[in-house]
Amino acid sequence: MYSATVFEFPAHATVVPRAFSPAQAAGLRALTDAAIELAAVGGYEAAGVREVAAAAGMSAARAYQLVGSKDELLVHALLSLSERSTHAVRTELAVDASPATRLGVVLDRIMRQIAARPLLYRALLRAYLSDAASIVVASGLPAFGPDRAGWILEALFPGDDDPSPDRRALTESVSLLFLGAMVSVAAGRDVGEVRQVLDRTVDALLGELE
Repeated sequence: MYSATVFEFPAHATVVPRAFSPAQAAGLRALTDAAIELAAVGGYEAAGVREVAAAAGMSAARAYQLVGSKDELLVHALLSLSERSTHAVRTELAVDASPATRLGVVLDRIMRQIAARPLLYRALLRAYLSDAASIVVASGLPAFGPDRAGWILEALFPGDDDPSPDRRALTESVSLLFLGAMVSVAAGRDVGEVRQVLDRTVDALLGELE
């Protein structure tokens, strides 16, 4: 078994559009890091572009060159956290552990992070639900949804960059399960209770893989 207490996410990982220069990508990383910190303390209202820019040490004008709105910025932050999760799964979890063990470790870690910072995740969900499709088109961000959680695929099937339809379907099912768990914990449901539901459902879904 692997202890969730030693499973840490890297501090700086942000998904950026391909057209961004290195300087712009660095600026976006600074903004997303600042947005995460401000939203964790003050929620959605605290993460305006001007407030985040000030916390990141840049002008509002430069910030608006990188993101068009608060919601776009918070969607970037959500993508950043997802990318950190994927990187951590690839680098921290043993590939010879069972899929259930690997997935259980990362789900436990993320659920506890959500419980510890509910205002942050409520802000991220609010931004995502507001108008995610338009943000994706306008910003050039990769499409993001519950079926695009790369860390779940990496946890279940490490190194499989071209999963079969059955594996993709299983990953999407777990992703949808995770989205519901994320909303529940962010809304205040006991994380231990949610983890029990996750464990039972994941065990049922993955039974044939053991």
